[in-house]
Amino acid sequence: MNYWNECIAEAFEDAGITATDEQINTVASWAEGAHDNYSMANGHDVIGNPVETQAQEELRTLKAEAEKKRQWELSTEPCKECNTSGRTRDGWGRDQICLNCRGDGRV
Repeated sequence: MNYWNECIAEAFEDAGITATDEQINTVASWAEGAHDNYSMANGHDVIGNPVETQAQEELRTLKAEAEKKRQWELSTEPCKECNTSGRTRDGWGRDQICLNCRGDGRV
């Protein structure tokens, strides 16, 4: 059973159209061809998927940020005062920004 022939035969039956098998085959082949060329006729084959484009841009941004952080970590030393947390305790035991690294965790 051919999918397109079956669809056209059902559509004709619902519409009350009587057609020969040859006529159904002709209409089915045209419908199949139109379906195959739909994306090309409407430019979908050359227009990028916006979801993919956005995801690719986010991935590029994340990779660039990760590389920037990696380079920063390679060019700095861990802060010994706060043990890379960026936070220390003052004389009264209150949490505060590390004065040695200014909260960066690295110097």
